[in-house]
Amino acid sequence: MKEFIGKHKGLLIVSVAIIIVFALLGWNFQRSRAYRQTSTTESKSAITTVPKKQSATKGNEKADGGKILIVFFSRSGINYGNKNLEIGNTHRVANEIARVTKGDEVELKTVQPYPANYDQTVDQAQNEQNTNARPKLQEPLPDISQYQTVFIGYPIWWSDIPMPVRTFMDSADLNGKTVIPFSTNEGSGWGNSLETLKHQYPHANFKKGFETEGNKAQNANKEIDSWLESLGYHA
Repeated sequence: MKEFIGKHKGLLIVSVAIIIVFALLGWNFQRSRAYRQTSTTESKSAITTVPKKQSATKGNEKADGGKILIVFFSRSGINYGNKNLEIGNTHRVANEIARVTKGDEVELKTVQPYPANYDQTVDQAQNEQNTNARPKLQEPLPDISQYQTVFIGYPIWWSDIPMPVRTFMDSADLNGKTVIPFSTNEGSGWGNSLETLKHQYPHANFKKGFETEGNKAQNANKEIDSWLESLGYHA
């Protein structure tokens, strides 16, 4: 036996060494495979748990982006048909636009109030139009530069925009902005007001406006909401 071991000692050592080498190689292979599987699993897990970027858009920025201004002129008190209005008809429309769009709402008011008597106001409005007057407005006026979209509202006086609104228009450059008109009337529709606006702002982006008869303004919210939805604003 000793002779056999002696003769084959070298062979045994080589055989044992080979066995050890293969054992080590097999262990390293399994370890490497396990590591790759773990890494892949973690990588896949990381990918599935990263939330997608949300495209959150505020209600008042859905249509054109940027801030929204609702600027308007309206008459409260005694109106057409001897109706005493706590809130003017155009003001009611402006309130609903502001509610839906979340825009800033600014009412234009003259330094010198119009007469309480409706007929006297009608006469004064005609005289202002005939003389191309610019009634002085109470300050401060809104800083137009911070708004991208401007809703501009007014009643139709003598088939056109009331002159206090023209005062505002002279001070506010809306070219390059989105302009959306709205008005109230007593059956005359827009009159010449759209042409007046487009002449003042030839480079504005005009969108479909809203007009209604004054005696319907109080119950016009559904129509206003439908119009705003067509422009991309949702209640």
